[in-house]
Amino acid sequence: EGAGPTPSIGVGAGGTVGINGKPVNANREAHLYDAIRFSTEQYLKGEVGRKAIVIVALSGDARSTTKLQEALETLLANDVIAYVLQIYDPPHRHDGHDNCDVIHTYARDEHGEYVLKKLAEATGGRMLEVRGMDRIDDALEEISEELHRQYSLGYYPDNKNWDGQFRKIQISAAGEGYKVYARKGYYAQHAKENSGATP
Repeated sequence: EGAGPTPSIGVGAGGTVGINGKPVNANREAHLYDAIRFSTEQYLKGEVGRKAIVIVALSGDARSTTKLQEALETLLANDVIAYVLQIYDPPHRHDGHDNCDVIHTYARDEHGEYVLKKLAEATGGRMLEVRGMDRIDDALEEISEELHRQYSLGYYPDNKNWDGQFRKIQISAAGEGYKVYARKGYYAQHAKENSGATP
């Protein structure tokens, strides 16, 4: 949300991905963490209010100079919720690739959990499995509805030392059958440095 031009992402007939009409990486190398960090700092850093980024993942990261932890820290420091669309079963060709010319492999950590799923949940978002490219619109609509139904919670911490350090928080719901999506913590920055923060 906010003023200014909205960057557009498109896929050409040959499967070439581009941002604002310019082709991105002809070698199809997935600089995913670089893209997360750049998009957040370029388009969302100065915005105030609810902020979210949707990551359309066809595979894990390959060649980023940005590390996973750095991408996560950028999202948390700027109060950005991340949603991940995990794409499955796109139109396949006989050679095992799809129309985007990549093999769909998703990175897992040492515990076998999806890395991008953990990244999304750490920011208060989540990962959605999309079974087919034609269902992306449905997934985006689901995210939009979820964002409109969110509650903002705030509190005054006992620790008044605004040292910029990360502080963990835990939010739970009373009763059974509820699942809470909330970020795992916040950076203790003074309100003047981060006026949009709501722990």
